[in-house]
Amino acid sequence: MAGTLQPLAQEFPIVTAEGKPTEYFIRWAQQRQIDISGGITEAQAKQLIEDWSAERSVLAGTGLNGGGTLDADVTLDLADTAVTPGTYGSATQVPVIDVDQQGRITNATQVPVSGGGGGGEPWYFDPPPLSIFTDVANSPNPVEDPETGLQIIDGGPEINGLGFAIPNPAADWQCTVHVICGLTGTAPGGYGLGVYNAARNKFFLWTVDGRNWMHFYRMNLGGYDGYEVQRSPIIGNAPSWFRYRYVAATGEIHCDYSYTGKFWAQDIFVRNVSGDMGGNPTWVGPFVDRGAIGYVIATYDHWDFQQ
Repeated sequence: MAGTLQPLAQEFPIVTAEGKPTEYFIRWAQQRQIDISGGITEAQAKQLIEDWSAERSVLAGTGLNGGGTLDADVTLDLADTAVTPGTYGSATQVPVIDVDQQGRITNATQVPVSGGGGGGEPWYFDPPPLSIFTDVANSPNPVEDPETGLQIIDGGPEINGLGFAIPNPAADWQCTVHVICGLTGTAPGGYGLGVYNAARNKFFLWTVDGRNWMHFYRMNLGGYDGYEVQRSPIIGNAPSWFRYRYVAATGEIHCDYSYTGKFWAQDIFVRNVSGDMGGNPTWVGPFVDRGAIGYVIATYDHWDFQQ
């Protein structure tokens, strides 16, 4: 081998069983003037690794807990959210969930089943709770009937109604109600929508009565005060959908009606009720008056307030 560079063949071992370089490897390195006298100990190698790993970290991203430097064991786990552990949803309840960008459920609640099936009630039955109204007009005898919905029963000769407090009386608003009601023959009383000013104790009512007349008139809590703004006969069947649109800038109520809840006859009556009442209406609501024997709100679609 002297004087000639020989390749490091694979068939010759370069390390002994004790981990030392073989004579073959030493001569091969000398031919190439490779210094193999230098090296590091096992402890030095271990220290190099520890120093390196101490400068490197695993970071916990969004929605994770844990992490740390690589010189020790590192654990990652999912961070807790505000959701209460449990089962959501049943034959009568459906879950409502919020999901963040990481796909985690961050909030979970339940609401009653409504719509096209799956619940214990028919799709059309979802009445608003009585608690959203205030009993301001005599004795409407409200009943939350599990079979028919929210009922108002005529309690006497005066008007009887439920009031929904208008959040901001000085701003525009719109209210719609669908009436399911019975009347006592040709009685002058009726059913419809009313607005009220609590400070002045004045109502404005829009009614359909048993004689197929539509009225718009002013009353006080004790009854009719002799002031009717307008009335008109109804050709055909009485409408069952009523809508008030209040324009705060003018103080006017615009009265619309519909037979289906989709196609509306608009501005049947228009009146500056703010001027007649001495202020903006403070509530709006369904009512019955002098002979109307029943009023039912069966679904939230049958009662709607927007502002």
